[in-house]
Amino acid sequence: MVAIHVYTPVLPAVAADLRATDAQVQLSIMVFMLSFALSQLILGPLSDRFGRRPLVIAGLILYVGANVLCALAPTIEWLIAARAVQALGASTGGVLGRAIVRDVWDRGEMASLMGKLQIAQVLGAASAPIIGSFIAAWFDWTAGFWFLSLFAGVQLVLAFRLLPETNRYRGTRTGFFSMMKDFGTLLRSPGYLGNCLSTGFLNAMYFTFFSAAPFLLIDRLGLSPDRFGFIMMVAIGGSLTGAWISSRYAARPRARLMMPLGVLVALSGAMIILYVGLFGETTVSSVVAPLALLGLGNGLLSPLAAAGAVSVQPRIAGTASAGFGFVLLMLGAAGALAATQMSHDTPVDMALGMVGFCLLALLSLVLLRLEPRTETSS
Repeated sequence: MVAIHVYTPVLPAVAADLRATDAQVQLSIMVFMLSFALSQLILGPLSDRFGRRPLVIAGLILYVGANVLCALAPTIEWLIAARAVQALGASTGGVLGRAIVRDVWDRGEMASLMGKLQIAQVLGAASAPIIGSFIAAWFDWTAGFWFLSLFAGVQLVLAFRLLPETNRYRGTRTGFFSMMKDFGTLLRSPGYLGNCLSTGFLNAMYFTFFSAAPFLLIDRLGLSPDRFGFIMMVAIGGSLTGAWISSRYAARPRARLMMPLGVLVALSGAMIILYVGLFGETTVSSVVAPLALLGLGNGLLSPLAAAGAVSVQPRIAGTASAGFGFVLLMLGAAGALAATQMSHDTPVDMALGMVGFCLLALLSLVLLRLEPRTETSS
């Protein structure tokens, strides 16, 4: 999501330069997210049929071109349309990255590598707002898109030179109805649903907090807006720790016990916030400190769940990865939507929503026990 985090610091400048309303500029983010989610459902099955390498290269070419179009946008409508194309190119990274890992490594090694990939993603998400803020301070708003285009261009050259084709099953899936049948196969798999839903509900918990917390912390508790961004570092620190633990121990026997442990750790953080709201003194520190537990729990769960999701049916790992990413985004959006219906005078409503999503994540893990071993052991 570097394309989002680099862009958000320049939103006011975009509105001023393109003579757009705040709602129109915010729509450019919503369109990006929707396009990103839906694109995965297309790219995953296509990579199962035609291979990973051509889709990665095509996605990077599209991403480079879309960033150029964004930088040259003369109107907000142009920018919104270019952002939709940008999301289509950007989505190849996540969905095909997970599929490539599944193609090359066995399950134990794959889970470990997923943890390392999550560390890289978290570091990218942490550094992107800093990059975006620097660009906004020293250049105009178009500079961020030129930066992203250049960065993607380097990746494109590396992909051309170094990326082999990893899908040894390509060409075995043919036609639209075959791809729809693949999605149906995954939706009938308890193990696949358990991995997707457990991670998705924890993602919903995160979005609930970060959609509701600004109103509580800034409007109610007086936190300055420029300091709000720094609270992300608490969650990032926890997530990095959890992902490191997951990558280190994922290949060991009974490593999957870290999945319910991760949900319970996240649940304990949400329960602490709820306790503060009901019985304690609500301060910035008392609300923010438990974020370390939320991040730690997510870091423990997510790499193992991603590895499990794309392992259920190795022949359609691209389709499985697409569905996994789609569920994460859609449930994250559900968490953000839930936050809009909450009272922000105290942390109670927010914490109740977070606890609810954690319990749903824990319940989803029960599905893993219903998956036949012959499928999950692939």
